[in-house]
Amino acid sequence: MKATTSSPTACRRWQSRRRRRARNGCTGGGKRYSFGYPACPNLEDQEGLWKLLKPEEIGIQLTEGFMMDPEASVSALVFHHPDCTYFSAGDAAES
Repeated sequence: MKATTSSPTACRRWQSRRRRRARNGCTGGGKRYSFGYPACPNLEDQEGLWKLLKPEEIGIQLTEGFMMDPEASVSALVFHHPDCTYFSAGDAAES
């Protein structure tokens, strides 16, 4: 019996193949930054991405708390460069 792949896994693989093709087959280098995590801690900043991409046109809504609905929805800023690193955006007062 052939093993099946879950939809989220299949989607990630499809996205990876698409990104590699867009980079002419280059692999490695690049990071994904999502709102609400250390590099982009303010969920409110997602509002700018919303205005740009208009995901409500495909049925994804942004709640008053800046969360996405349906809740399995994901947004991210993806950068493909060998020097990309993960980082934490601290409070300006911490500097």
